[in-house]
Amino acid sequence: MASYYSSQIGIWYFSWWGHDNPETALHWQREAGAVSSRFGEYSAGDPEVYKFQLDWMQKAGIDFIIFEITNGWEADSGVIKNNMDAIVSEIDRRGPGQAPQYAFALGGELRYGYIREHEMLVQDLYEKYGTRPMYYKWKGKPLLITFTDPDYFFWTSRLFNVRNSTGVVSQWAKDKSVQKKGLWGFTFDAQVPDSEVYGITPCHEANHLWIATPDTHKWDFDRGEHGSRYIRSWLDAIKKDRPVIIITSYNDFSEETAIEAFTPRRNSEGYITAPLIDYYGNEVPDWYEKITEAYIALKHGLSEGYQYRFENGSRIFIYKNGRCETIPEPLPRQPIILLPDDYVIQDDSF
Repeated sequence: MASYYSSQIGIWYFSWWGHDNPETALHWQREAGAVSSRFGEYSAGDPEVYKFQLDWMQKAGIDFIIFEITNGWEADSGVIKNNMDAIVSEIDRRGPGQAPQYAFALGGELRYGYIREHEMLVQDLYEKYGTRPMYYKWKGKPLLITFTDPDYFFWTSRLFNVRNSTGVVSQWAKDKSVQKKGLWGFTFDAQVPDSEVYGITPCHEANHLWIATPDTHKWDFDRGEHGSRYIRSWLDAIKKDRPVIIITSYNDFSEETAIEAFTPRRNSEGYITAPLIDYYGNEVPDWYEKITEAYIALKHGLSEGYQYRFENGSRIFIYKNGRCETIPEPLPRQPIILLPDDYVIQDDSF
């Protein structure tokens, strides 16, 4: 069948994890109520970790990674940048068609009004990274995202195509300066109408952070609801077919926006992230990954072994060996992927 939708898929990535560094280990200990189900408390610069993650992203169909470096280029004593450099080097080594491309999200310098320092950094980034073949281009120029306050949404660059992001999209979704272009992060509790991007946030919970205040935003979107909000967001995203779909994060365990398979654990504040469970109460660490894989694949067709239901239908069916088979009840440990009612299935027997 022809592609149902054609959006590019981008995902934010956090390279601040470093269990082997006293400074960055605090992120796990104080902020994260969950860890990777595969690697536990890992360093984002560990080749075993990032090679696996890149393999997953490539197989899933992620087009580009947005590296989050929004608190300053040398934050955490340079660990964030060093980890990012290791991943970027691996992407460059793999080359086109073998790994997602990459772009950067900055903002710390600009957010504090250090425009000159920000512009010097941007110049340096362009010279070191922006001309590489694997750097992601948007509308003919390398993409740069600025995570900043609306006072600095005006900032632009002759070197990069600049797009803005902010903490909570609903706060600025109606700002005139972001119409059409949209906001490219971070927490998508709303959408910018008619923008280039549709954003998807599976869950968000930040009240447990050691830096949290009573004003910290909280949307416990999906816990205990079998990923229903994430599924509905994907369904709406592919129906709108905007140029880009942005997933809030692959691995931000601190604010619970991660889709990476995780295991709940108690942090030093006593907080534990709620697990992801199936329709029978089984814990399924890779629940969000499965949903992501299935919806990206819908560009071209159904996925082997996955179960589906049309949005306004009641019949659940599994796709096996190129055929659809109705099943009486959901399979355990597998999400039900909702299909648009106009999605065409080429199976005459179904």
